[in-house]
Amino acid sequence: MKQDLEQFVLENFQSALEKRHIQPYYQPVIRTISQKLCSFEALARWVDPERGVIRPDQFIPVLERAKLIHLLDECIIHQVCERLRRSMDSAQVPIPVSVNLSRQDFQLCDVYAMVDKLTRSHQIPHEFLYIEITESSMSEQEELMHSIVDRFHTGGYQVWMDDFGSAYSSLNTLKDYTFDELKLDMRFLSSFSQRSRRILTAVVHMAKEINVHTLAEGVENEDQFRYLRNIGCEKVQGYFFGRPLPYEESLEHLCATGIRIETPQERKYYDDIGRVNLLSAVPFITREEHDALTSARQLNSIPLALVEMDESHFKLLFHNTAFEQTAQGTGLFPDVFDVRLMGTPQPAALLSEKFRRLLDATRSGEPGKMYLISREEYYEVQAKCVSQLGERYCVLL
Repeated sequence: MKQDLEQFVLENFQSALEKRHIQPYYQPVIRTISQKLCSFEALARWVDPERGVIRPDQFIPVLERAKLIHLLDECIIHQVCERLRRSMDSAQVPIPVSVNLSRQDFQLCDVYAMVDKLTRSHQIPHEFLYIEITESSMSEQEELMHSIVDRFHTGGYQVWMDDFGSAYSSLNTLKDYTFDELKLDMRFLSSFSQRSRRILTAVVHMAKEINVHTLAEGVENEDQFRYLRNIGCEKVQGYFFGRPLPYEESLEHLCATGIRIETPQERKYYDDIGRVNLLSAVPFITREEHDALTSARQLNSIPLALVEMDESHFKLLFHNTAFEQTAQGTGLFPDVFDVRLMGTPQPAALLSEKFRRLLDATRSGEPGKMYLISREEYYEVQAKCVSQLGERYCVLL
């Protein structure tokens, strides 16, 4: 049976490419802090009109052994570029797409030239195509890989490390290469134990410290999603939000579940917010100041929150337990710490006028402070604007 399938794949592969029996299916990537769609991952799917669905784990290894995998990747990227071009031509919001490169691509073709030729021929701005490279690829031909990653960065592409944590070389690879985003291996979530939670927390903290964004794969339930959001993991994908589907079907599914699409302007806004290390004991100081600290006394944990403001409303986007325990009863915030209200707009009039003035003053770029006495205790509140978009701005407290 296995030999029959392998023979079928080899004999019908070229025809399947030409007839588009092999197509990209699009799995949504969701921004945790806004729960909006921020990108898709394109995944190859082979649906034969007679044989039915041929799973990726059935045909991809065959193509790798036959040294044909680069043709598959080229075909998928080609179709992704066509899809992006159609969206732009019809005045739809272009949704960035990440594409996977096989480790064999780097030996079988000039992979940068292949990708760049496709984006240029379809006139796709490079900010809408993300390049995913598996961690295992980086351990082979290091000099070549450094050159290719640098070429993609110079060309204006984001480069993501896929399956981070799946091999022993992860930290060494992270030390030697510059990546824009880490995709955390879904096996961290397959047994969502306390041990795996601690590892995920440590990885997110480490990524923030070196200014790398984070995305977790394999999210299947709300507990996993909430945990990842609360530790500052910026993006998630998995069956909880949607399985891979043809493009239009994926959009229809997201529309039916009430998930909206992030605009290009919001992308930078949320990326700036995502750089805040909510796990840090010293989130207000710069990275240079942090590196200079030597005293453990200077690294005391503090109550933290992220508040988004606009002309008439505020949203509590994040708060840690210390913030909730400290702020409750001070009059600083109304009772909005219920997890069900996280990210829900509340009237700005609920906040004291003094506190609103503090938040608004941070828009100049300078951090601010205010003091209050409550329950016979003295409080200092620090505030720093971390991102702005028109009349909307986000403040770290």
